[in-house]
Amino acid sequence: MISNYNSSYTWAGTATASGTVAVSSTGLGTVSISGTGLVTVTGVAANTSSTATITTTRTGYTGGSANVTATSLSAALTPTFGTTTATADGFTVQISNYNSSYTWAGTATASGSVVVSGTGLVTVTGVAANTSSTATITTTRTGYTGGSANVTATSLSAALTPTFGTTTATVDGFTVSITNYNSAYTWSGTATASGSVVVSNTGLVTVTGVAAGTSSTATITTTKSNTVGGTADVTATSLVAMSMVTVGNPGNAADTGSTYSGYGAVSYAYQIGKYDVTGSQYTAFLNAVASTDTYGLYNTGMGTNTNVAQISRSGSSGSYTYAVMNSTGSRPISYVTWFDSARFANWMSNGQPSGAQTSTTTENGTYNVNGATSGNAVAANATNPNTGLAPTFRMPLENEWYKAAYYSPNYGGTGVGGYWTYATQSDTAPGTTIGSSANQANYNNVIGTATNVGSFSGSGSFYGTFDQSGNVWQWNDLDGVAGLLRGLRGGSSITSTDYLSSSARFDYDPSYKISTNGFRLASPVTLGATGPGGGIIFYDAGSVQSWGRYLEVACAGWSDGTCGGNDLTDPQAEWGCSGTDIAGTGRSAIGTGRQNTTDIVNGCVTSDFTAAERADALLLGGLDDWFLPSRDELNALCKWAFNDTVNAICNNFGSGSLSLTNGGFSAGKYWSSSVYSATNAWTQLFNGGWQIAFLKTNSYYVRPVRAF
Repeated sequence: MISNYNSSYTWAGTATASGTVAVSSTGLGTVSISGTGLVTVTGVAANTSSTATITTTRTGYTGGSANVTATSLSAALTPTFGTTTATADGFTVQISNYNSSYTWAGTATASGSVVVSGTGLVTVTGVAANTSSTATITTTRTGYTGGSANVTATSLSAALTPTFGTTTATVDGFTVSITNYNSAYTWSGTATASGSVVVSNTGLVTVTGVAAGTSSTATITTTKSNTVGGTADVTATSLVAMSMVTVGNPGNAADTGSTYSGYGAVSYAYQIGKYDVTGSQYTAFLNAVASTDTYGLYNTGMGTNTNVAQISRSGSSGSYTYAVMNSTGSRPISYVTWFDSARFANWMSNGQPSGAQTSTTTENGTYNVNGATSGNAVAANATNPNTGLAPTFRMPLENEWYKAAYYSPNYGGTGVGGYWTYATQSDTAPGTTIGSSANQANYNNVIGTATNVGSFSGSGSFYGTFDQSGNVWQWNDLDGVAGLLRGLRGGSSITSTDYLSSSARFDYDPSYKISTNGFRLASPVTLGATGPGGGIIFYDAGSVQSWGRYLEVACAGWSDGTCGGNDLTDPQAEWGCSGTDIAGTGRSAIGTGRQNTTDIVNGCVTSDFTAAERADALLLGGLDDWFLPSRDELNALCKWAFNDTVNAICNNFGSGSLSLTNGGFSAGKYWSSSVYSATNAWTQLFNGGWQIAFLKTNSYYVRPVRAF
């Protein structure tokens, strides 16, 4: 600015660069003088000194002249950028020529906000999903021209947050469908409680590896290019697992030797709990149906009595939650009435649903208790109205409970049935030592608390139940008729010897609730359950036949008389006696394998250890009546192994699409006991399912079965 500017004069000027006057434009400044005396020199290179000579002229006046020198600003720093990275609400980008000597700032379109970090990272936020935004980044520094550059990117598309349908509990986790499944996304998941997660290509989430009756939370995530990752949690509790044993020997006589004689006769096979229902199992029940405990399934004694299975309750009605206390979950549950026990049976029969205590969860199923907590105990339903099928769990009848506890088909020697005095297979009073010793129990207040179920592992009943003498009293359904009383048997941890014996029985008001009352469940025989011989039940004739009703197959690893181990592959053997026509062995129907095997063993004189002899020699589960299955029995076994409920011949003569699932069979040929000719016998191919007669001299797999 010319400080003595006077518009009466004519002002002009020239400028040099570095004190050199030149006519050329190179290095020269171009001078303009405004009407207010502002001198503006332009055209000078960056960071270059220039002298402007300003002159004044006026008629009648001597010309004036003066110089002014200054240096032009340094060149601007124009931002340059790396590759943009889209974010949920904008983007980030690194300034590749960042210099901390400059002041950096920015603005953005599409409502974006800009922050430039101390390392030159530009972060744009506040932009809507899948929207383009341009950030203008500026640089300023004293003595320098301001710099500016634009960078444009598009924010990520919005996340796909998983949503879920209703969970379905399984024995080791749960399944649930993703209701907004989209195959354009990549789906994955993790789960708590040691769970593993698989998401199918239809959106079915399967969680496995979770302990029975345990809650697990699966976290499901979605990813897709240029899209925000989505995540959501889904929580469910795996099914409570009831370990059941099969009580066979139907038609046994009643006990006539106890004080209260006439108990124990049962005309059918059934199953009963190997153990009492535990605190952990009851806790899962409470968490499923007692967030509002309408019918008082929880008793405060469960949380305060340190001698029993302890369960805490938190929250308030409508949001109650329950947890096992002090590692007592394996103790038998107590403080339960018959009505509480019946509701647990209903819940089990209804598939362990979650929700309020209604007709579909606790109030109907096996028993139509319908809100009752006192008064008459109702009889069991023949049909569960919620499933249309026979109830799968119920309270045991007194005869059922009694037989499982005290009866042995070999009490008086092999095949001579009778009743023990105690449920430890003994007629003398048990000891009280925890462990594997025989004839031990928890009673007479020696131990002082309830013990974990099965603690006396060497003291089971003949059928493999534990703690039917001592620990807690157990409810039973008497004769199953509705009435004002229900039974208690077995004694407890604080009762004397007499109360443990077969002669001790009591009828009580079904609403009776004390710290030593518990229960175990009974159920019909089901396929896949453990049979009386320790094998697996694979066939049910539907009613008692001349040979029995059920068939069980020896477990994988049977060849050494145990299940599992290092001999999981079935042994192979010749059928034997090639060229010999053994009378009677042409039988093929279900129920004929036992006689076929007997005829082969008696009629085939050979030094070889034949397939029939291998089966006949088996002693498993204390039973020695195993045999080589007939042709039809082997086909029934094959159908069970393939989960085939449709075809007459296993897997449609091998042309079906099924695969081996159950039983641990090898994919090869298995012998039947049914002969085809003097030189051939029937086999079934478990690598497909079809039946073919092969030479008796061939060695094929053997798997024994038994009937009961």
